[in-house]
This record gives sequence, C-alpha cells and structure tokens, in this order.
Amino acid sequence: MLDTVGPKAREIIWQDCSMVSACVARPYPLVVDRAKGSVVKDIDGKEYIDFIAGIAVMNAGYSNPEVKAAISAQLEKMVHCGYGDFFAEPPLKLAKKLRELSGYSKVFYCNSGAESVEAAMKLTLWKTKRQNFIAFYNAFHGRTLGALSLTCSKARQKEHFPAIRTVHTDYAYCYRCPMKLEYPSCGIECAKQIENLIFRRELSPEDTAAVFIEPVQ
Repeated sequence: MLDTVGPKAREIIWQDCSMVSACVARPYPLVVDRAKGSVVKDIDGKEYIDFIAGIAVMNAGYSNPEVKAAISAQLEKMVHCGYGDFFAEPPLKLAKKLRELSGYSKVFYCNSGAESVEAAMKLTLWKTKRQNFIAFYNAFHGRTLGALSLTCSKARQKEHFPAIRTVHTDYAYCYRCPMKLEYPSCGIECAKQIENLIFRRELSPEDTAAVFIEPVQ
C-alpha cells in the first residue's frame, strides 16, 4: 500500500519498519503530522477524516480545546510528579469522578489496558480463590502474559507462550450471529454455550474466577 502515500511518508515508514518491532502492527500506511477535530493531516499534506475522532480513550477529538487548556494549565505547574511516591490533587479529582460514575469505592490507576486487565485477573484470582477464566473469540485484551491468555484475535500472538487456563466461546452478538442463527434464538444459543462451559463441560462454578468481555471489537 506504500504506493498510495507521499514521499515523506514512504521514507518514514521504511525507516520505522527497519527499527521498530514488527509486533507493532499498523494496518494502514498513515504517517500523522497534525490533526484537529476529526480531520487528520499526514506528513505530505493529505487530509483524512477520522470517523471516531481518535482511538479508544483518546476519542475526544483531535486538539480538543478543553483538553488542550487542561494540559497547558498543568504544564505551567509541572509535567510529572511521580504519583506513586507523592500525593497530588488532580489524581484525587479524577478518582472522585470515577467513583461517582462507577459506584465503586476504590480506584486503581493503570498505565495501559493490558495492565488494567492484569490487575483485574489478579484481583479475581485473589478474591475468589479460583483458577479459570472465560473469554470470547476475536477479543483482544493485551499482550502481557496474563492478558494474552484472554486474547483470542490472532493465533500467532499466543505462539510459544504458556497461558493461564482460559476457555473461549462465541460472544452473543445478535446483529452478526457467530452461529448464523436468527433473532431471538441466536442470543439464547450463545447464552447456552456459556452456561455449558460453566455448569456442564469444561469448567464449573467452583473453578471460574471471572468472565472477561470486550463488547466493542
């Protein structure tokens, strides 16, 4: 696909591929230079519309003025204070907001999605004293060793790595039924699969620590 990009982008992509691990997969040869709102401009000046306005937790729109103002205000004070070593007010404000939104009483900050999945796995193993997990086909939960046990999007991601015992099944998504069934029987059959895993076949209620779900894939 390199014939679709400009000369500056092509040069950066070639250099990147020679120095950065191939496990960092980029599905499209886009070399981002700047963006605003939902419009992204590449290093050769070509413009693209990003219909989700930023990936994952960053989908507040590019160069969002409220986000820029908050970052600028913090930069005037300091860049980083080492929250693992000191107390600070901004993380406390966020914790209060998260507690209001979630209903939970405690907050644990993570550096990545994989780290948060690892924390959840450790918490459920410790709390339930059980050893097994249920996850779903096509889901991606991370590449760290524990999260990789749950990931089931590409087989090669798990090659040569030992896994925590995890059983995978189809996610009950009636809009695109994995078993090609019509609604409402599709949702019923997917639910039966999960019940069979827990209560009849490979696992039991006494063994299952948690079910991990990636509802948006």
